[in-house]
Amino acid sequence: MTTDFQPPAATPSRLADHTTFGLGGPCDEWREAASTAAVAEVLRDWHDRHLPWHVLGGGSNVLAADEGVPGGVLHLLPGASPIELLPGGGLLCDAGTRLDEAVACGLDAGAMDTAWADLSGIPGTLGGAICGNAGAFGVQLGDFVEQVEVVRPDGRPETWPREALAYGYRTSLLQRMKAVVTRVWLRAPASRVDRPAAQARRAEILALRHEKHPALGPGLPGTAGSFFRNLPPATPGGRRQPAGALLDAVGAKSMREGGAYVFAHHANILMAGPGATAADVRDLAARLQAAVAARFGVRLVWEVRPWPAPAAQPPAP
Repeated sequence: MTTDFQPPAATPSRLADHTTFGLGGPCDEWREAASTAAVAEVLRDWHDRHLPWHVLGGGSNVLAADEGVPGGVLHLLPGASPIELLPGGGLLCDAGTRLDEAVACGLDAGAMDTAWADLSGIPGTLGGAICGNAGAFGVQLGDFVEQVEVVRPDGRPETWPREALAYGYRTSLLQRMKAVVTRVWLRAPASRVDRPAAQARRAEILALRHEKHPALGPGLPGTAGSFFRNLPPATPGGRRQPAGALLDAVGAKSMREGGAYVFAHHANILMAGPGATAADVRDLAARLQAAVAARFGVRLVWEVRPWPAPAAQPPAP
């Protein structure tokens, strides 16, 4: 396991090797870091050279262009002690820690409550999940954040409280600022943890994901999970409306573009089959958006992040 600063790779790394879609061309520089000090050193170097950059964790919410991305990519890895139990409950985790690993640890130790179990099975690392306020079943990761440690583009480390992160549905201030999350402090809102109930809920969630979501791994079609954001609630205070329902209604599961197609068990999951390109996925996403807009007058917004980002993106609902 890499635990400190790494020099630039001898040759650009193919992003396809580091994203769950299995798509994407090279970057100009590939570096890995597993500590705040290592991240700071990389960012200072790039800042001094005016090199544009992206940060990558588990690569589970990224669609990288076939031609690659300009500049550097910083790959965050967990350090030697990626998860620590906090006094009185809660967790201190490295941003490179897998989210599901943190969920399992928190429940096993009785440090987090039943709502924490609803985040079970979400792929990717905590850093990306913190930035995007990942969630499921009405629960969002931001609900558990107490504070985060970040590194500014010039290499300055800072600690920000949850209130400074401006959390919203699948958004945070971190997405709009150039800063890298390196550690996160997590707390359970509940004062008392029911460990058996939390463990039972995790088993239930994992079973649901096994039933409705495709498996990830070498030799399997690539995916980033849910592709579009769900829609705002129909009534104030209600649950968000699933984008998958609208996609089902327009026949999404029968659509494909090149090697890209829609998962048979979930209309909001796009798959990259053999020979697929990132352009195929983008074309399929555009076709799905057009079909939903034509029938329902609603524009679906990507939850997956395109690299590089387009010049202008539609606002999230």
